[in-house]
Parts: sequence; C-alpha cells; structure tokens
Amino acid sequence: MIIVMLLSSGCSGSSVVRETAVPTETAAPAVSVAEIPLTSPVLELPDFRMPDLMTDPAADSEDEGNFCLADETSAADQDCDPSSAEGILPDPVSAETSGINKEVLPNFLMQDLDGKEVRLGDLILGNKVTMLNVWGISCGPCMTEMPELTAIRREFAPQGLEIVGLASDLLDSSGKIDPSLMEAARTIVSDLGVDYPILAMTKDIRDQMGIFATPTTYLVDSRGILIGEAVMGTRNTGEWERIIKDALQKAG
Repeated sequence: MIIVMLLSSGCSGSSVVRETAVPTETAAPAVSVAEIPLTSPVLELPDFRMPDLMTDPAADSEDEGNFCLADETSAADQDCDPSSAEGILPDPVSAETSGINKEVLPNFLMQDLDGKEVRLGDLILGNKVTMLNVWGISCGPCMTEMPELTAIRREFAPQGLEIVGLASDLLDSSGKIDPSLMEAARTIVSDLGVDYPILAMTKDIRDQMGIFATPTTYLVDSRGILIGEAVMGTRNTGEWERIIKDALQKAG
C-alpha cells in the first residue's frame, strides 16, 4: 500500500494535507531484454523518392528564388537543394548572352502533351509578351507556382501576355520522349488546373537554351527576342506582376 500526501489550498489560502491510501498491484517479474524473442520480420522500404507534388501549391506562395538543378535526362535525378548550386550556376542570361535568338527560338519544334508536333513560334508570334516557363515534373518549386502563373495569365491576357510551359525532364536515358513521364506531366497539369500550353523539350533545345535549373523563365516579345534577363527560380505573385508589367512596357 502506498500513502499519497495531497497538498491542497483552501479558500483562505491555508494549506490542507490529506493522506490517501492507494492499493498497489503485485509487480510483474522483471524480464531481461535478451529473453524477448525477435519474431517480427524487419520491414524493408523500397528505395524511392517522394515527389513534391503532394505539397500544397499555395503553401510557399510567398517564397521566391526556389529552384531545382536540372538533370540532363531523368526527372528522378533533379536536385532541389539550393546549396548544391553554389559556384556552378551561370551568370544571368540576357538578350546579349543567350544562346537563343529570334532566328532560332521560333523554329523550335516540340511535342505537346498529346504528342502533336508544335512550332514554338506559332505560340509566340502575335503575343505582345510570351513567358516561357521551363519546369520539371519532379520540381516542387515549379509546381508550387504553376497555379499562380495560370492566374497571372488570365489577368494579363487582355494586355497581350501568353504563357508557354516547357517541360524539361520528359526524356528517357536515350534522349527520347518517355511515354510514362509524358503521362505524369499530363496528370500534374490537370491536377493543378494549368490551362496554358505545355511542350516537351528535346535535349537539343535544352542544350541551346542552356537550362541549368528549373524553373527558369524567359520573357520574349512577338518576334522571339528575349526581354531583359532570364529569371531563375520561383517568384511570388507580386514580383511576377512587376516583371510582367515591365516586360509589356519594354515590348511597346
């Protein structure tokens, strides 16, 4: 039997001590850890990488500058740790330093997500400003901002803005479009409610555009000439609105 001393305070502030007897049960005999048989099998988890698609698209809407290093082929090998990029990212791309120009860019041929071949110039010509948003299907920051880009497109479409998404990691190890990755891109676009055109980049186009990280965004005029510098990483809605307004003004 255990005697428990309870100390309580009365209404006047004086303390009252009460003794309460608590019956105890017979203690179980001690068992050595070594005597416990390990009969349960060890659960081995498969080696996989959870994509960032499950993240709430609005969760990081105020963050900016997030990006993933772009792998040359597979989406599974993208590195989204910004510290990995120290010392290897190039200087900002501008109209003077870009490997893309008005003679080359409009003639890029890519497949849309239905497998139809599309000339990029057909999606650029006629727009005052076109935002070319290079993204990846395993790039969490890319998918975080895509619903915001959809809303921005609707806001600025009357002023001549179009957005074209360029999926950079839908290739297999041989550099060809992977049907399973194309299907994954279709699912992502549908789930996020993206309504602007999406094209699958080829390796040659990736190399010519010099894609080091996703998202990377280019703004071009109706002739395919780059306006200002390429934007690497995400931006919040307010920053995108400022960038777009500036580009529309420069485009005339």
